[in-house]
Amino acid sequence: MRILKVLFGVLMVIPVYGNIDRVSTYVQQQLETAKTVPTPQKLEILNSALARSEKNVSYTDQLSILNELAEFYREHPSRRIQFLLKALAIAEHIHSDSLRKEYSEKLFSGQLIIGNYEKVLEYAIYNYTLYKDELSEASLISLNDIGVAYFVLKNYDKALEIFRECNAKNRDLNSKKVTNAYLINSSKVFTETRNYEEAVRLLSQALNIQDGYLDREMFIYRELAYNYLSMNDPESALKAAEKGLMAARNLDESLKMDLYVVLSNIYQKKNDLKNYVLYQGKYTRYQQKEDSLRTLRFTELMDIDYQSHQKSLEINELSQGLARQRYHNKLLLLGLSGFLLISVLVGYFYLLLKRKKDQIAEKTREIEALNTALEEKVQERTRELVTANEELIKKNDEITEALFKGKSIERERVAAELHDNLGGTLTAIRWRLAALQSENLSPEEQKIYAGIKSMMDTAYGEVRNISHNLSPKELENGIVVALTRLIQSLQENSTLDIHIRTSSDFQGLDRNICLEIYSIVLELITNIIKHSGATKAEIELSETGKSILLQVKDNGIGLLNPQARGKGLKNVEERLKRINGFMHLHSSELFKTIYHIEII
Repeated sequence: MRILKVLFGVLMVIPVYGNIDRVSTYVQQQLETAKTVPTPQKLEILNSALARSEKNVSYTDQLSILNELAEFYREHPSRRIQFLLKALAIAEHIHSDSLRKEYSEKLFSGQLIIGNYEKVLEYAIYNYTLYKDELSEASLISLNDIGVAYFVLKNYDKALEIFRECNAKNRDLNSKKVTNAYLINSSKVFTETRNYEEAVRLLSQALNIQDGYLDREMFIYRELAYNYLSMNDPESALKAAEKGLMAARNLDESLKMDLYVVLSNIYQKKNDLKNYVLYQGKYTRYQQKEDSLRTLRFTELMDIDYQSHQKSLEINELSQGLARQRYHNKLLLLGLSGFLLISVLVGYFYLLLKRKKDQIAEKTREIEALNTALEEKVQERTRELVTANEELIKKNDEITEALFKGKSIERERVAAELHDNLGGTLTAIRWRLAALQSENLSPEEQKIYAGIKSMMDTAYGEVRNISHNLSPKELENGIVVALTRLIQSLQENSTLDIHIRTSSDFQGLDRNICLEIYSIVLELITNIIKHSGATKAEIELSETGKSILLQVKDNGIGLLNPQARGKGLKNVEERLKRINGFMHLHSSELFKTIYHIEII
């Protein structure tokens, strides 16, 4: 009788699960449901639908779900790329050129966001090959993307070559979007290579071409302002930036952030502290807001991923149990016959299935309650993290300020000790030597006396230099004044011809950075005087919107081994680490050694 009851229960699977092959209908229903549920349930529904479509090899359904998942993780580029790669693999498998173009373009943008520039170039080239010999706006934009990839890889010659090829192919098509892309992207190349006049010329042309982008004018005026500022023309830069603000009046605040940076740099150049603080504050506040929202969203996504994984394991366990039971039921069903037997089995399995559904419904309610509690905990934890982060930033600023003050005090103390104690001792010795009547000494003794006196003078001079360089008073008047006086001092005792060029007076530069720059220049010029055999040296100090550039050049013998690092260069690299800077060496026809330093 027990066997008969089991057989009755198994047969009931057929009417309930007879539509298992209708995967597409199920997937579409799940996608519609996902649009109306909270975020954690949405991710659970999408993952479940994806697993169902993969099991039934439904490529159209898989692509629909992968698109939704990629959109879900729009603010998490690394995860978004994972789903786009799956979608591209499916597009390759079904040989769809249109889908391959779509997903390779999205992967190009995603890799560009996370800074994986080698992959950016790979997807740009891949996308362009899909157009073969087609001449269209889309194919030329794809070619332009290859130029963008070379640009971010800092291969400016190749990038400019691609942009010009794209513009040449556009002569017959005459696409305004492609023309603007050529003008704006080429201007970026000239900006990076410091050909600011050519960059301004191209940007001025782009102003007259409407290509449909809402932020076009704002972007072009911002680039014009940056180039004018780099040309040391703050008035023209300010006019361009103000036009950019006017063009951006109806745009989202996130699009104006780079413009605020340029405006703050302009007003800093003009010594207009009020407006400098105003636009620097606007940029900082919005950047902090964006960072906080990004952190909050990232934390939320991580918790959602974890909870979704846990729930998936539980649901899979229940699903596997049901699947095993359905499998055994179907095996037993093969030996059954007769309408009466089927009717009994239907009644029995109906009760069994109802019990299972009640269990699943109860489990679902528990999961929903858990989700609600977790969401509240995530929100509470996020608020705590934001508060803690603000306190840490404040404390870090206080520590940094205290550390700088301590270092300055210690430098001044050591300088005073050297000057007052060791300098005084050396002075006393010099006086005692001067008191000796050298004319009463033998010629040999007079020679020794003269040598000792010369050595004492040298030692006294070295102590004064060390004391001065530990805490140079000239820095109170700014780094430019300090470097100018340092060069004058070095040239008094050397045949080296040294010139200095600066893009501004750098009066607003942090004193700690000024001191490190001063010490680095002293170290490098000293190396040039001692080891290079140079007759000419140049120092260039300039700034961009994001960094400070320092170049020290000489026409000496050059570095015999550019990879070697003596004590002097190691000291320079250690100083650069403290101020978030880096250095690399190269040469030109005029200057055999060029120290290129960038401080971010």
